[in-house]
Amino acid sequence: MRSPRLMTGAVLLVVAAASGIPVALPAVAAGETRRGSDGCLGTGPPPDSAPPQVLDVTLGAAAIDVTAGPVDVPVHVRITDPGGSGVKWVRVTVGDPAPALSKSTTREGASADLRRETDDWWAGSITVGQWTGYVGRWQLERVESADMAGNWTSWSPPEPSSVPSFTIAPHPYDGVQPYLSDLRLDHRVVDVREHSDGVLVSARVGDEGGSGVQSVQVGSALLRRVSGTPIEGLWRGTLPVRRWSRSGYQPLVGIFTDAAGNVTRTRTTRLRDRDLPWRYLVRSTPDVTAPAYRTVRLADSAADVASSAVAIGVTARATDTQSGVYRGRAVLRGVDGSWRWSAGLVLRNGTRRDGVWRGSLELPCGFPAGRYLLELRLGDRMGNGRVVKTGLTLKVR
Repeated sequence: MRSPRLMTGAVLLVVAAASGIPVALPAVAAGETRRGSDGCLGTGPPPDSAPPQVLDVTLGAAAIDVTAGPVDVPVHVRITDPGGSGVKWVRVTVGDPAPALSKSTTREGASADLRRETDDWWAGSITVGQWTGYVGRWQLERVESADMAGNWTSWSPPEPSSVPSFTIAPHPYDGVQPYLSDLRLDHRVVDVREHSDGVLVSARVGDEGGSGVQSVQVGSALLRRVSGTPIEGLWRGTLPVRRWSRSGYQPLVGIFTDAAGNVTRTRTTRLRDRDLPWRYLVRSTPDVTAPAYRTVRLADSAADVASSAVAIGVTARATDTQSGVYRGRAVLRGVDGSWRWSAGLVLRNGTRRDGVWRGSLELPCGFPAGRYLLELRLGDRMGNGRVVKTGLTLKVR
């Protein structure tokens, strides 16, 4: 028998998808408008607008001991979808009901994605680490789920007295932050005017709390341990510097985390005071200009979705003379400026510096009638973006 248990049919928080009913349609070629084959006014099932409903939650242990290592706590959730499209995924989160330490606002906890066990039951396990769970009790915090139609729910137990929970036996606790004892760069001047480059970073990091160093990051580089132990070891990795990056001195920032979740963040001034590398010089021709669009067109200026879904092709020519266009998206907005629908664009001809991008606005059957404005969103590899109000309109009926 599963225990502890919570039986309820209440849903406390419900957020329904506002994007309409997803409709899978074939790709649309440039200048083409394609209609779905199934009418939406027939005798088929009604649209699913109801979110999943949590009926039962059980935890498979009442007490655990992580002194010898991590422990997996089984969890089962009974959940249904009144709307009929079916539950797509379920996630459970448990944690301590109060901050782990009186001097900290950090809360401990863990989440798990469950798998379907039977029609209504989903199962999985919550892993409690050896160096976590310092407090004596963890309890169910929430169950999140979504159905196939995109309806989403986040449910929390209504009564504290009935919340499923388990206790954690006293065990060693690591409250000590990792420390940096040495930091080296293979070179401190990087020239990326012709091509991208990188800086080899070596860091010696230790942990006196007992859990051991788990991750080391310097700038955007995730380092890996090449020698030593988690208690004290040498970590190494490459800090990438892309062509078109910002020129000038770039400060170094390090983040070191141990297995107990303690985090140390370096400060540039501390590195400098310890005579360790605290910055590197980038020589570059920076890209600070957003992409530009040359032409854009819709395959049709009107769409009839009263009886079937419709996909309308979008074609745009975009240019970026430096890092190149990286992404494009067509957005339909109402006359009041509200977002209504969008579609990603894919490079089909030319290059990222001067190319033709295409996509399709796939409007589901029953999409709200009205006049919509087409907006184009472009971005390059360095994060420069441009929003273009094209002046094109789409009339939906």
